[in-house]
Amino acid sequence: MSTISAIKQPSTAISADQQIEKIYQAGLKAHQNNDFKSARECYLDVIAQHPTHIKAHYLLGTLCCQTQQFTEAISYLDKAILLSPDHAEAHSSRGNALNQLHQFEEALKCYVKATSINPEYAEAYHNQGITLVNLKRYSEAIASFDEATRLDPNHAMAYFEKANIALTLNDYKHAIANFERCLAITPAFSEASTHLKYAQDAFTLSKNTNNAATNTSDLSTQTLNSLLSHGEKLEQLNLAKLARAHYQEAVQRYPTAAKAHIRLGVLCKLENQANEALTCFNTAIALNENSALAYQKRGELFTRINRSEDAIIDYEKALSIDGDLSQYYYALAFACRTLGRLDEALEYYRLWGRLGAGKRNKQDQAIADFSESMIWLLKGHYQLGWQLYEGRWLAVSSKHFRNFRQALWLGEDISDKHILLHAEQGFGDTLQMFRYVELVAKKAARVTLEVNGPLQRLLKNNTLVDVISKESVLPDFDMQCPLMSLPLAFKTTIETIPAIKESFRADKVTEAIWAEKVQRKIAQTPQRRNIGFVATGNMKHSNDLARSLSFEQVVKFLPQNANLFCLQKDFRPDNAKFLDSNKHIHYFGKQLVDFADTAALIACMDLVITVDTSVAHLAASMGKPTWILLPFAPDFRWLLDRSDSPWYPSAKLYRQTKIGDWDEVLQRIAADLTHFLA
Repeated sequence: MSTISAIKQPSTAISADQQIEKIYQAGLKAHQNNDFKSARECYLDVIAQHPTHIKAHYLLGTLCCQTQQFTEAISYLDKAILLSPDHAEAHSSRGNALNQLHQFEEALKCYVKATSINPEYAEAYHNQGITLVNLKRYSEAIASFDEATRLDPNHAMAYFEKANIALTLNDYKHAIANFERCLAITPAFSEASTHLKYAQDAFTLSKNTNNAATNTSDLSTQTLNSLLSHGEKLEQLNLAKLARAHYQEAVQRYPTAAKAHIRLGVLCKLENQANEALTCFNTAIALNENSALAYQKRGELFTRINRSEDAIIDYEKALSIDGDLSQYYYALAFACRTLGRLDEALEYYRLWGRLGAGKRNKQDQAIADFSESMIWLLKGHYQLGWQLYEGRWLAVSSKHFRNFRQALWLGEDISDKHILLHAEQGFGDTLQMFRYVELVAKKAARVTLEVNGPLQRLLKNNTLVDVISKESVLPDFDMQCPLMSLPLAFKTTIETIPAIKESFRADKVTEAIWAEKVQRKIAQTPQRRNIGFVATGNMKHSNDLARSLSFEQVVKFLPQNANLFCLQKDFRPDNAKFLDSNKHIHYFGKQLVDFADTAALIACMDLVITVDTSVAHLAASMGKPTWILLPFAPDFRWLLDRSDSPWYPSAKLYRQTKIGDWDEVLQRIAADLTHFLA
């Protein structure tokens, strides 16, 4: 029974106005509990009965903002403003929606209007400041944040944004002061703590390089070399947004400087902005045809966007310009690997090693080992592959490295030991390697499993060992092993991959909650099969451009005679717009708080269709029929030339037969869906 139906059940006689107020209050309560579907139903019912109900229009607008339906949000907020022109909160919320649509000038007008109506509206000043930052009007933004903190001295986010502006302008002292003020109000604000550390490091760097005089200057007064050097420092501190401001200023003021375009292109590439990066590299090459670096970086981009043949041409051009052959052989190896030319890739890696003989440091050797391991594991040569895979610590995973004093466990006797097993990489890696936990528990006196917070509740329900989150204080332990080293510890081969745990699932209470949610969604079509899908992965993943699809690409091949569920928690802006205009697709978004929720939702599906993300590992770990879309150059765990997986019996693999061609893959899936639904 829906929320509205329950409210309208016969009871003591009440007036129409009282009935409307009752529905409105139910919507408000559902909204506060993040039950957006029920809240939306209530607000719409209120508006249907009372078209001039200002609060319902306003709250429906804010709800649409929360569910990333920004265009729809504006329409409801416009109605609220029409009914109540002095509704400051509606003007501010309208500004928030416009901000998300990158209509910054229009958003600014909304905040100005909101603060003119209510000069004491601290949050509107804060939002106005964010818009001014987007417009690069930093001094005005600081004034807005100052006004927000004058009205609300405990407005932590205003201090945070002021600190970020100071970082953008290389004013590290003021950045540090504002981050510290922010943390005094909200000590648990981890992002502020991280940025404070960055600011402190940057301040130390600036003193060490005698650049203190220029660090507090406006960007418009800095030289080309100053802009680029400061941008590189900010990149080193993982402050990409602030680095970008420096590179963009350099490109605008020094348009013929090829190195400025290269730096901006590299940053765009790292942020998966392929078109912008390509424009930068093309411009740099047009300005300087003898820039080996520009060809190298464009080659790296081509490799990432499935143009590896073009990448090889660029690397060969760089080789003809620059006599330092070794670095280009490594790049050529990677390009060959993405083309599936694995034996050539191995040969280039070996050439890279021979050319650098005697010059290699420990990290270079680790990179070589790790790179080769990807190929050997993909080929199914697990014995050598897992050994070389240990090179990952120095090669690419320094941010995951844990400098424990306790020894690494790789199979020794631990019958009297307490061992810590710890996640090191993505959620999918943890789910894939979870099968080893019980095997370790049979060997050890005690096991503690440390995982990322979103996995803790789910994994706790599926093991008897202690499961803690990475935010927890570690207990005393004797030995430790990262989860991705467990195949090496158990000498795993293709034939000896441990089976997944039977009855891997969320707890019964969570499953019951989600079963009810799903039933409400499909009340009109309960006889249809439920198909869940995931089209995109984490945008920050290095292979995201190769593995993710648009919603439009996927949905046009899915059947109309099934209940379709999007299983993703997070959406990209274009995804949200697509879902807005395709109401037949059910989704829950932010209601999926953690992986226990996602598992409970998957339990309601008859089939899951997904790209290579954590959901693929989760659904397959549950034994759910899982069809996984793989790019031409797949991740090592999916091996080669097979449609099944020894890791997951219920998985079926759909591989690209041509680089970048997803339509052919989806056509095969559409054909198989016809049989599945028959």
